[in-house]
Amino acid sequence: MKIRNSILIFLILGTLSLVAGCSAAKGRLEGAVNVGPLTPIERAGVPTPTPPPEVFTSRGIKIFNSLGILVIEIHFNPDGHYSIELNPGKYRVELLSTGIEHAAEMPATVQIFSAQVTRLDISIDTGIR
Repeated sequence: MKIRNSILIFLILGTLSLVAGCSAAKGRLEGAVNVGPLTPIERAGVPTPTPPPEVFTSRGIKIFNSLGILVIEIHFNPDGHYSIELNPGKYRVELLSTGIEHAAEMPATVQIFSAQVTRLDISIDTGIR
């Protein structure tokens, strides 16, 4: 009887540890980034030049969990996009501080759902006038 009870307890504890180790599938936060103006004077009818990759890679976001703890800082990709996997939950997203720049969308609160994409596009105003 002791061996049978020990086996039963072992199986129950093993099952509980497996269940505790399984977490919900991660979700994804992604978006496109627009940065501008890049020159003090933009002329009507003259197309805006394509920004060099450094315009994006030198900028990024900070992501905080619902307790206000910094989860990660990421920089944007050279093409002006970003994508990050996160555990399901609520997050606050802030722009990495680079001076006078700001984004009307920031700070933003986003909800990440398991196996789903949450989109947050960001328009950064450089303050150049």
